[in-house]
Amino acid sequence: MLAKLSIRAKLLAVVSLLLVSLAAMGGFGLMQLHKQNAALVDIQTNWLPSVQTLGELRAGTITYRVVVRDMVALTDPEARARTEKTFETVGQNVEKVRKAYEPLITSEEERAIYQEFAQNWTTYVAEVRD
Repeated sequence: MLAKLSIRAKLLAVVSLLLVSLAAMGGFGLMQLHKQNAALVDIQTNWLPSVQTLGELRAGTITYRVVVRDMVALTDPEARARTEKTFETVGQNVEKVRKAYEPLITSEEERAIYQEFAQNWTTYVAEVRD
């Protein structure tokens, strides 16, 4: 069958086949890039703000515990009064970050872990203030 065709026709058929294959690969690549872009947008809009807020929450709780340790160790009334102001400020900041994080929770597993943290944190704060 191919023997009846001229060399020109054969070359045209091969080049056409290669162009169609190249166009198909380009289309497939664009579809994959679109999927990857959608995943990256999801990470940027949903996950990164959560991670940043969790980092702030972690730093706040660590600072809170350091201030509690300092309050326990201080005996000077003036230094203790300054530390109590810091204690209140840090506690308010932690509560603000906690409230900012709550709407960012997306999965039930994450919500359950956060609820456990919130319970433990509330208990810890109540014990410290008593």
